Amino acid sequence: MITGKVAPQTYSKYLRHLNFFAQWLMDHHRPPHLGSVTVPLLIDVLDDIYAAGYCYSTPNHLRSALALRYRMAVFPQPFPTNHPSFLAALAGYQRLAASRSRHRQPLRQERYRMLVSYAKAWFNGLFLLQLLAALSLGYELLMRISEARAVHPHHVSAGQDGMLVYLERSKTDPLARGISLRITDVFTAQCLQQLLAVTKQGPLITISTDTINEFISSVARAERWKGFYSFHSLRHGKATDIWLRTGNIYAVMLAGRWKSRASARWYLHIISPD
Repeated sequence: MITGKVAPQTYSKYLRHLNFFAQWLMDHHRPPHLGSVTVPLLIDVLDDIYAAGYCYSTPNHLRSALALRYRMAVFPQPFPTNHPSFLAALAGYQRLAASRSRHRQPLRQERYRMLVSYAKAWFNGLFLLQLLAALSLGYELLMRISEARAVHPHHVSAGQDGMLVYLERSKTDPLARGISLRITDVFTAQCLQQLLAVTKQGPLITISTDTINEFISSVARAERWKGFYSFHSLRHGKATDIWLRTGNIYAVMLAGRWKSRASARWYLHIISPD
């Protein structure tokens, strides 16, 4: 499982978190007729969830899968979802599972537009406005989900050449120097304008990461797309589209705010997953 960008020390850290959760299950919920709860068993259960198409294993997914594995109707009590090691165990598995199959498949322009079409067909109201804004920011501005969910009304302004979105902090800007991103796509600008009309304070996007990823997974299953998809696949897709259009790695780096060519190349997918 140590492939791609998962360093050995990162892998060891995730195993420690998984060990915490395995021990917690032993102490609290292990049915008496079953043997020890081990990290391999826990990973096996997570594999079942991943194979079922749930790209991100939420506590509810894990609780249901463990109940099925233990032959129980329901798992007795809620998990310690506020404990950092529990959350790190799930996040760690997601990272390892993604890297095990190389990494996420790209959601390029055609599939991004399909996501938009499905969203309009399935949802309405404020939820739809937030979902469309999140998808468009993820694809058109190559935003990470944490960046999209951190945008507030006062971060959006009108510039001479279009709308601007200010990022206070990002993964590549840990000192929070900030950066303004220009919106040139009409649909993205319209999504934000509609959302601004009904949101005066607080984050523009309050939909959870799990909910957005579950939507993307549902569309992927409906369309029979092969591979692993999540919100971050939009970033992969736009980077690939820019590369195929320009052949310029520096254009990709600029759009995705990457500091190195190696990081940018990780996001390029030249062969279709199908």
